[in-house]
Amino acid sequence: MSVTLIIPGQPFAKQRPRFSRETGRAYTPGKTLKFEALIRDYGLRKFARPMTGPVKVSIFAQFQMAKSWSKKKKAAHAGCLHSQKPDQDNIQKAILDGLNRVAFVDDSQVGWGEVVKVWSFDDPFTAINVAPCSGVVSRPLWLQRFEEAQP
Repeated sequence: MSVTLIIPGQPFAKQRPRFSRETGRAYTPGKTLKFEALIRDYGLRKFARPMTGPVKVSIFAQFQMAKSWSKKKKAAHAGCLHSQKPDQDNIQKAILDGLNRVAFVDDSQVGWGEVVKVWSFDDPFTAINVAPCSGVVSRPLWLQRFEEAQP
């Protein structure tokens, strides 16, 4: 059974840890904690209990184009891949940390993950799909071709 969450608003990436000047200890920035709590709240509405076993997490992050962009620039970027910050791995990390112990027991269960970032005229959002996945996967075609080409 796969579960999909739609989080309205601009996609968010996990921020780097900060260090206290007083104690020297690392801490997670407040914006990151707030976003992870938001993800956790959305997850608690959909998951009765955490999934066990391997899972696949797919993330679709839709970014709204800047209002300052010209119509020509917006038309050229609509539906195209978003290749600016935030990095896709930091988007994924914030979401996985927010869903930890809610969608799955631990984010180490994620054996397959994908993140797609795109530009859009429409309102920004992040769509997350969590699904159990079988433990058996075939080698990717690109890897098969690479191995066949080796002497």
